[in-house]
Amino acid sequence: MTTPAVPTTTQGSRRKVPIVSLGDVDQPKTCDEFKDRTDAVKTIYINAGKVDVYCQYGTSGAYTVIQSRGSNDATSFNHEVEVYKKPFGIPGKGNNFWLGLDNMVALTSQGKYDLLIEVCCAGINSVQFYKNFSVS
Repeated sequence: MTTPAVPTTTQGSRRKVPIVSLGDVDQPKTCDEFKDRTDAVKTIYINAGKVDVYCQYGTSGAYTVIQSRGSNDATSFNHEVEVYKKPFGIPGKGNNFWLGLDNMVALTSQGKYDLLIEVCCAGINSVQFYKNFSVS
């Protein structure tokens, strides 16, 4: 049985150091892990799968938007419970989007998360904050 060769690089003139792949380490699991703090649709990795979400950044932190209702999209939220397990809609500012219950369970099982709910209609804004949010 042969052992596969490990790629190496020369460090200085005396020693070789193995090159190690970091694999999933560089795959962000939330919007907080991106260096670029621009509000935009970005890809996060949940349960070894890619999921596009809208990332929103403010003075109090980074937000992975799990649900949004917008005026730019006609995607309906009137579904049977089974449909809510998977994502639907299009992530982005002004769009209707739902991350999916299966993704929310996987996302919130990765660590401690807080939930920020912003509701607005007819010029009235309301904000509610919950600590230690999870879906199980």
